[in-house]
Amino acid sequence: MAIVRGLNIPDYLAVAAEKFLAAAGQGRNEVDALPLWNIVDDAFHDRRYDNSEDEVGALRLSVERGEVVLRRIDLPREEDCASEDPHHHARFSGGEEHRRICSVAARWLTSRGREWSCLQWHLDCPGGKADIVTLDGELTVEVGHTRADKIVKCLVRGLEVLMVPYITMGRFGVLLRYERDLRVSTLRS
Repeated sequence: MAIVRGLNIPDYLAVAAEKFLAAAGQGRNEVDALPLWNIVDDAFHDRRYDNSEDEVGALRLSVERGEVVLRRIDLPREEDCASEDPHHHARFSGGEEHRRICSVAARWLTSRGREWSCLQWHLDCPGGKADIVTLDGELTVEVGHTRADKIVKCLVRGLEVLMVPYITMGRFGVLLRYERDLRVSTLRS
């Protein structure tokens, strides 16, 4: 882990976090103050994923038109999660930071009475594999960086998507929900 302006950031994200925070301001409060679209958009900027500007642009336009609604979701504090079961995060896939944030997101689902799974055979979603899915099949969770087409496909199929990009450090996520008639949506055209 690297310390970037007083924040614990995975080493491989330290340079990107420093640039983002420099553009956003001075630390945690400025990340909290960013528009929700900027938080979502950050998840699409990783060289490991081939996110086309068309896909990201279509999603942004759908948000601007009110077809996709974004809502900030405050997640449980990591300290509260660790006190319940210090090994809870071990069941999730990915690196340490990814597993830690998945654990916090799963605690939020549990606190809302939502049953969830992180088992590989449950994680199929319209765009591939999710990090966490609710057992009722209505919500997927994507932690860290992701593919825009996966998010779009989930939304078009009527699923809600909780995105928790690394820039939030697992303190909050953004819930995306389709609100408009799918036949006239920007995402369908």
